[in-house]
Amino acid sequence: MRLLVVEDERKVASFIKKGLEEEGDAVDAALDGEEGLRMSLDQLHDLIILDISLPKMDGLQVLK
Repeated sequence: MRLLVVEDERKVASFIKKGLEEEGDAVDAALDGEEGLRMSLDQLHDLIILDISLPKMDGLQVLK
């Protein structure tokens, strides 16, 4: 599966990404809402893990 993690806390994003990659998934990561939105539109992902409280654009705006 190809996954996208949108999380502004680097350590949390890294922890989630590493764990998912160990399970065999391809994982992209974004550190703010604008980057997450751009990445979600540029590539097809099977699942997006989206934080609500993000800089530049919050998770609910990204979701809309």
